[in-house]
Amino acid sequence: MKKIVIIDDEYFFRQALIKYVRSFKDEFTVVGDAGNGKLGIELIEQYHPEIILIDISMPQMTGFDVISYIQKQALQTRFIIISGYDKFEYAQKAIQMGVQDFLLKPVTVESLHKSLRQTSERIDQEVKKDQNLEVLDKKKRNYQNYMRHFAASQFVRKDKDQEGMQKLASEVGYRLDAKRHVVILYRVNHLPGNWKKQIMSFTTLR
Repeated sequence: MKKIVIIDDEYFFRQALIKYVRSFKDEFTVVGDAGNGKLGIELIEQYHPEIILIDISMPQMTGFDVISYIQKQALQTRFIIISGYDKFEYAQKAIQMGVQDFLLKPVTVESLHKSLRQTSERIDQEVKKDQNLEVLDKKKRNYQNYMRHFAASQFVRKDKDQEGMQKLASEVGYRLDAKRHVVILYRVNHLPGNWKKQIMSFTTLR
């Protein structure tokens, strides 16, 4: 269930939107509503909603002012503008600011539900993409650590190939031409499974 904050200076319109959202069952929940931008920002910073329904023309701060402020705070939220003004420059600026949708008043239940569903799906897709990137990044780090450990074990071999070692060192970020090398030796006393206890070495080259 995604959290929604409504920011609009028309009280009865906010109540209508809340009623609409409640009719969407368990898909969304309104965690707060505000009649001006400053109060709206307080609600956003308090509840961290996924979606903001916001008007443009409001006292104290415009909807664009609120959007600009929240984007500078790097809060992960999406904006849907609901305006009574069908102005091209408003729609153009909304697109430039990365607003998810632009709805004109009066808003119907169907149009609001469609806009919220589409925005929700985009959020889910971006979350899944970030999770996949995180998994790939973890695999990359694990591979890099393995290669560094493997390289360290090869550098202490007596029969090492100098040319091969130079190439391996370059790949893992070791410097064979460094003036000083630090070698750390440690004994492993507890190993998982059926591994044998043995003297192991780990070499760090700087």
